[in-house]
Amino acid sequence: MQEQQAVLQEARKEAKEAREARGRYFDEPADPADAIEVATVDKEMAEERAESPQREVEALKELVDELSTDFEILKAEIEEKGSDGAASSYQLKQFAGQDARLKGALARDLSSSAKQEHVKLQKLVEKKNQELEAVSQRRECLQEELSQAESTSDELREHADAACSGCRGRGGDVNRPEPESRRESARVERGRGGLGSDERDDARETEPELRGQLDVVGAGSGSPGA
Repeated sequence: MQEQQAVLQEARKEAKEAREARGRYFDEPADPADAIEVATVDKEMAEERAESPQREVEALKELVDELSTDFEILKAEIEEKGSDGAASSYQLKQFAGQDARLKGALARDLSSSAKQEHVKLQKLVEKKNQELEAVSQRRECLQEELSQAESTSDELREHADAACSGCRGRGGDVNRPEPESRRESARVERGRGGLGSDERDDARETEPELRGQLDVVGAGSGSPGA
């Protein structure tokens, strides 16, 4: 029975460690790439722990088989010695009762402890799968937003180039493109606000160039009237 208790305590300990690891995962913020990596590792660890109760079940079954074999050997030895029949019968009943109680205790332990831990670990694996899927979807959304921001940046650059060309060709009689350009710039800023750190760095690299284009547009449209 001590071996059984030790096995069950070890299973509970592993389940506790899995819950603590899950708590640390939710407490520590991470970017999408790190979150995917952490969720994948946690999922693999949970799957490994989910297999542990099954191995414990097999070990307990082997213990039952060994005890049953010992019981049969003792039974045969008592019958061969031909000792007092009443004493032999009493001893056999004792062994049979002990064997039955042990099997019942093992069955209860397996159903109330090992199986419960196994179910908990399976649920943990399913939750990690859901978290991994959510992080993957978030990364796809960020990539889509980045593509839209890049497209908007290209459009803004084209508008700025067209405005500069119009300023040079028509002198002062032009429509000022600054409000439209600023609106496009604001759209880029709003799109950039939902991006991750890497995507924001890429957007910052294009910002000086875009602002330079806006300055050129402002200077070109204001110079003829000066």
